[in-house]
Amino acid sequence: MNNFLSAIKKFNAVPLYLFPLLYLFIGVYFKILVGDLSLTSVDPDYVYFLSGVSISEGYLKIGHIDHPGSPLQYLIAIVLRITYLFRKDAGIPYLEDILSHSDLYVSVVNITLTVVMSISLLIAGKYVFRKTGSVVYGMIIQTVPFIPFIWYQLIGRIVPELLLPIPIIALSAFLLGHFVDKKEKFDTRDLIILSVIMAFSLSIKLTMISLWLIPIVIVKPWRSKLLVIALSFFLFLVFAIPATIQIDRFWSWISNLFVHSGNYGSGSKNIVDIISFKSNFNKITQLYKHFTYLVVFQLLLIPVSFFWFRKKQYDFKKIYLIVSVFFTILIQAFITAKHYAPHYFIPGLLLGPLLLLLSIDIIKEYYPGRALVILSNIFLVIVIYWHINQQLINVNYASQGVGNHVSAREETRHYAKTFEKESIKIITSQGYGCPLPEYAILFSTAWLANPLKPRYNEILARLYPNTYQYTTFDDRFRFWGEEFNPQKIIEQKIPVYLYLEYDTDELYNKTIAKVFGDSTNFRVEKQLIFHNEKNGEGLLKLLISNK
Repeated sequence: MNNFLSAIKKFNAVPLYLFPLLYLFIGVYFKILVGDLSLTSVDPDYVYFLSGVSISEGYLKIGHIDHPGSPLQYLIAIVLRITYLFRKDAGIPYLEDILSHSDLYVSVVNITLTVVMSISLLIAGKYVFRKTGSVVYGMIIQTVPFIPFIWYQLIGRIVPELLLPIPIIALSAFLLGHFVDKKEKFDTRDLIILSVIMAFSLSIKLTMISLWLIPIVIVKPWRSKLLVIALSFFLFLVFAIPATIQIDRFWSWISNLFVHSGNYGSGSKNIVDIISFKSNFNKITQLYKHFTYLVVFQLLLIPVSFFWFRKKQYDFKKIYLIVSVFFTILIQAFITAKHYAPHYFIPGLLLGPLLLLLSIDIIKEYYPGRALVILSNIFLVIVIYWHINQQLINVNYASQGVGNHVSAREETRHYAKTFEKESIKIITSQGYGCPLPEYAILFSTAWLANPLKPRYNEILARLYPNTYQYTTFDDRFRFWGEEFNPQKIIEQKIPVYLYLEYDTDELYNKTIAKVFGDSTNFRVEKQLIFHNEKNGEGLLKLLISNK
């Protein structure tokens, strides 16, 4: 009989494989759709990639510590080393293989991120099912990474946001299990788990700081609160070692973010621009209307719950948890409204499933009975169905945009592959990606730690000779190896090609002025060899001669 019941329970858990498999399928689909990431995404994808390369060589004092994003950098370093184990028999040195096949290594990292998230969803779903006995609750927790509609602009890339659901899923599952176990307080083991989750979340992205409000509110007494805060801070310094060993620079970055009203520490020193703040806050509420309705519902549920249970012997811990989650989301909305970008609000959105389940639990306690339990489960099944249907809509919409963008770039890359091997390539772009794969590496080497640059530049000059890049946003002309030498080009009759992000006379003239400077000794004529009608890119052959 026990074996029969065990088999039935395992069968009931089958639906918990739905969302993990769906996430895995969507992740692989977008990876195939995006293809070579260098075509479409460079910042921060390749910046993190090169940071991971540095860490994989044992160098922790890296150039990019802004987010700080340390777990992603560690993961990249591990994946690179493991991937190379399957390729080292070719006899190409580690660093050269990575830098000459960067798109391949980046693809493996992206697939690894997708697999890690899928496994995390399965583990969390089964844990919640085991604790609550409800497969529906387990599936609701698994919807966490599907909530942000911009997720499908990220899932094929290498960005820290792809790791953000993990600590929130872990926190949601842990808190649900804690209340199911009806523990009177958080014991030492619980406090350590909370601290690890808090530290790990902040080491991924600084915007996760709002999450720390939850243990501050629900953990008692004050000694335990202080223990969680202190341990979380200590563990953060451990997890984010690249930032910790450069704490002065890291603190300066954080200070500028707080003091200035613009993005990335820019703008006026007024902390918050009231006009922009109001506009951005309105964008958040309009962009995620269903989520806004759920949060607004808490404004009614919280005071009604305190009033309803005030004269009853009721443990208010669950209501305090709802209060802490509510204000965490509100704080996240304020942070996002200060420095607006849609992905900044992801930490708040990911708390939606936890908030929904807690609200359902509170409502069921108003009138305990089987009818309300059945109705709540029907409602949650409808939510699950809505999530699945919404993913089909979002995937279809996002894949069209990504597919069109990639196919346009691939047309230009296909033509660029016809350039002679010894030709000189000048890249004028400040976009997120480029048909010439050299651009991704050249762009991101700016974030390399200074001690590493000479060795990397030496290798890159050998792997990608005669490559030059002009970025208009900072008016800089970068290159590996030899300086641009027009006289040598003329004497040796070296073909010269120019890639323009936008094929306009203005951008062409600006590029020529930067490349040749004040020199009046040379005549430059252009020959358009390819114009991309889909995105405006241009490939030109430059004919250089003496005057």
